[in-house]
Amino acid sequence: MDWAEQTRQTIAPTMHLVETEHFLIFSAWNPSNDAALGRICEDMFARLRAQFNLAKTDPVWIGKCPIYIFWEPAHFLRFTEEVDRVSRSNASASHADGYHATRGAFSHIVISGVRDFGDTKAEATRRFSEVLVHEGTHAFMNRLISSRSVARWVEEGLADFMAATLVPASDASRKHIEGARYALRQPSAVSRLFDKKELSAIDYGIAQSLVRYLIRTNANAFIQFVTAMKKGASELEALAGAYRLSRHELIRNWSAFARQATVRQVF
Repeated sequence: MDWAEQTRQTIAPTMHLVETEHFLIFSAWNPSNDAALGRICEDMFARLRAQFNLAKTDPVWIGKCPIYIFWEPAHFLRFTEEVDRVSRSNASASHADGYHATRGAFSHIVISGVRDFGDTKAEATRRFSEVLVHEGTHAFMNRLISSRSVARWVEEGLADFMAATLVPASDASRKHIEGARYALRQPSAVSRLFDKKELSAIDYGIAQSLVRYLIRTNANAFIQFVTAMKKGASELEALAGAYRLSRHELIRNWSAFARQATVRQVF
């Protein structure tokens, strides 16, 4: 029995398939939401493909990426324990509300029950969309070029940047401003970020601000930067090759940009 059928029979009876060009969305939501779910997933894929200048024929996933979306938070928890059998500490999770995980060459995304996402429909929709795009970016990055990881700050910064781009009213759209302002007051926060495996809330904002700076400075160089890491280069080697910068020089240049952007409020 496949996961979707097992889930439908034993956990979430309303789960059904919404298939799009690049995703298999197994949704426990009311079918009236199917078109909107498909649209945000494909918008996310299109934005990521454009970010890395991929042709429509360039493969990312093997087949289509599965996404399991729940309505009831309890169903999400049962799925993680009984079906996915994934340890939350081993899943590449950045939110308690969802995660992406890998099994060999395959990636999948799991999103919690929407009732956990906010008191109002607008708040819940915004938060759900933010988590979906964030975790979808992780799934995309896991299969981009290779299954090698990139530096944690780069991947988390990019995931939040994508969420901020596609969900402008989300918390992610403010994190980079808060992170930059904090780091300008506490410069050591940036240098500490580079080697962290677990990021704090403010770290996500700093990481997004750094990624925004690198993309705005030279979007093609950012592709080269990520590609080099996906092909086995270290973060330091990739940064030097793509941008001709050391970490110290990146911090110096980013700080100058962030000060001006903060003053002019053009982040």
